[in-house]
Amino acid sequence: MYTPEQLIASQKEQIEAFLALSQKSFAQVEKLVEHNLSTAKASLEETGDRLREILNVKDVQELVNFNSGLLQPTLEKAVAYNRGLYQLGTEAGTDVSKMAEENLAKMNKAIATAVDTLSRNAPAGSESVVAMMKSSVSAANNAFDSFTKAAKQAVESTEANLNAAANATIKAANAATGTATKSSKKAV
Repeated sequence: MYTPEQLIASQKEQIEAFLALSQKSFAQVEKLVEHNLSTAKASLEETGDRLREILNVKDVQELVNFNSGLLQPTLEKAVAYNRGLYQLGTEAGTDVSKMAEENLAKMNKAIATAVDTLSRNAPAGSESVVAMMKSSVSAANNAFDSFTKAAKQAVESTEANLNAAANATIKAANAATGTATKSSKKAV
């Protein structure tokens, strides 16, 4: 099994992995806070600009044009904000997955070494048990690889669907804004 030195080395690796994960998590929280603060600051500045603009409106036509011009930029900013959040989440998930894969690879190597050592030192007649253990380790590795590939495909599919939905929403808003502007010009 493990020697005391191997056990200590394994514990050190786990502590380092924990610290690395903690640092990555903290960095992601910092990015999230920065994203939210920059969005809030831009929103506050834009609100001030819009209030100044509305104070300069002189007639109904300008008011209609002003109102119809608000929807598009607001929608685009909301989509951009959500894309930023999605990107941060995807980045965090990728970091965690990479670290998990690295740790799993180390663990698999240790298990393979242990099974190999066991097979060399196993008593006669235990070949079937050793073969079953090797088969189990191999099956677990294959299952993890399949899961990882499926998860990556799901992320890619979700990202493509979100982008398509965001683009469709923006196009619909553009069409609605254009129709509202034309209708208001005819009414005035």
